Formats: sequence, C-alpha cells, structure tokens
Amino acid sequence: YIRRNRRRFWKPESDADKSAAYETLYDALVLVSKLLAPILPYLSEELYQNLVRSIDPDAPLSIHLTDFPVADESLIDRQLSKDMAAVLAVVRLGRSARAEANIKVRQPLPAILVHTTNPSGAESVVRLKEQILDELNVKDVRALTDLSDVVSHEVQPNLPVLGPKYGKALGGIRAALMRADASELAALVEAGSNITLTVQDGTTVELLPSEVLVNLRKREGYAAAQSADATVVLDTNLSPELIQEGVARDVVRAIQDARKQLELNIEDTIDMHFRTSERSVANAIEAHREYISREVLAMSLEPSHDLSGAEGYARLKVGTAELEVVITKAT
Repeated sequence: YIRRNRRRFWKPESDADKSAAYETLYDALVLVSKLLAPILPYLSEELYQNLVRSIDPDAPLSIHLTDFPVADESLIDRQLSKDMAAVLAVVRLGRSARAEANIKVRQPLPAILVHTTNPSGAESVVRLKEQILDELNVKDVRALTDLSDVVSHEVQPNLPVLGPKYGKALGGIRAALMRADASELAALVEAGSNITLTVQDGTTVELLPSEVLVNLRKREGYAAAQSADATVVLDTNLSPELIQEGVARDVVRAIQDARKQLELNIEDTIDMHFRTSERSVANAIEAHREYISREVLAMSLEPSHDLSGAEGYARLKVGTAELEVVITKAT
C-alpha cells in the first residue's frame, strides 16, 4: 500500500486525497497492531504507544486493554476483492515471466498479453488495467484469445517415475500423450488434476500430475508464465526508446539509494548536479528530466564538469556506467 501510494504521500499540496491516503494507512496500522497483540505483545505495544497513546492520552493505557477487532462485513467490497485477486495473480505471473527472461522490473516492456480461462477474470483485468501497467512496468495490457499465437505446450511422460510403474506399457502411454491436446493436459497438470488417457488397446490409464512433464515453449521475443486459470505472456522486444526509459529508471534507483546514504527524509526536496562520461546515461537524464526530478523530489537537476570534493558527493552505478552526483537539500 505504501509503495503503490507514495506519490499521494509525497505531493506538496495537502488536499483531501493526501489526507485520505494517510488516514487509511493510519487506520490499517492501528488495526494490524491490535490483530498482532496476542502473538507479538511487545511489538504491538510499541506500535500502539507510538500510533495511539502519543496523540490521544485518553486512550487505554495499553493495547492489551483494548477490545480485539471485530470485522464489519458491510464494508467488504466483494467485487473489488475479486478484481484484485485476479490482478494479483496476473502480476505474480508477469513477475515470473520477467524473472525467466532475466529482465528487471525497471526496464519497461511494450505489452503484457493475458489469457484467462474465466471470463470474469478477464473483466477484472480490464477494470484494473492501470494497476497492472504500473506494477509490471508495461505500456499496454491486451487480451490473448489464442495462445498458439505466442506459446505452445510440450507434454512428456516422466520416465523415471512411469518406467518402473508401467514397464512395457510405457510406449502406449507416450503415444497417447502425443495424441492428446497438450494445452488441455497442461491445464490439468497445473490444476493438480489426474489425467485419464486411452491407449491403443482401448484400456484407460490414469496418470498423476507428477507423472507428466509440461514444458511451455515461447516464440522468440516473448516470455511466459502459466497457472491453472491464466497464462501471461510478456512482449520482450525492446525499442531504443524503451531501453532509454529503462536507463532513466535505473538512474532514479541509484539516486534514491544515494538519498538514503545521505540520510535525507523521505519528503526532503533536493538540488542535484551530475556528471557522466556515458552518453546513453546523459541522454536518458536529458530525455526524462521531468520524470527523474519528480521521482527523486529534485528541484533542480543540472550537468556539471567538476564535482569532486563537494558536500553531498556520491559515485553511483547505472548498469555498467558510472554517474557522479552532488546532492544537497533544497532550501
């Protein structure tokens, strides 16, 4: 919640939206401290004293003298909860696909393609599309109606398991697996369901999910991950513009690390001068100056020729490149 709402916390104006973000966070922290009280008595007490007693001296002396929370089910938005469950599932698969392709979340990608077995899941993805775009750092979310356009499944018998169990009948089982629809078998395995096959002599064989191996094959330029309910495919084809934006995001990450090292408060604005011999980094900063300044709360962001020895000096790594900066608290 804090990460997803940081821009609401950081914005300089104190409007109703900013107040709502803080009030929601406060209520959640107080509630969680009460829920934790029976199992983490000292930690929850510390939270309570800091959050409640420090501003309300009339509150009970201890969290252990308060009532345990009772759920108000009238406040539950079941459709929103269902939508968020679908979105979280897609985001988890998207992160898995990124990890498989060895592409950091900081690198923007052109699109994520989502195939769901449940129509309501697809509707949830559309309703909360912006959350997926931001969480996975992609430019577009598109429905994928035909998986064969970008991925295919390969199903094989788990020979070390099936060999000793079926002996000479293994050849018939292998042939039956080859004849079956690989995508349907993959869905059964992912769901943890047994697979029933009819072999050539007309007899049926029931295989456990662990007795079948499923490989997901992707077209070049795509990465994919799958669950029982959805398949998520990432378009990993990078344009020069996307690569440059990825560098800008890495610059933000490096500056944020430097802010922490300088022990600046999260809301402190800064003035920053920088120097780099790497042309791609300099170009990325210039092209995305507004974005970088907004993310790191920079009031100024200017190139400089000589920074060594200045107060607030730091030497940062952006990929394999070096970025020298001087960061001072804005006045």
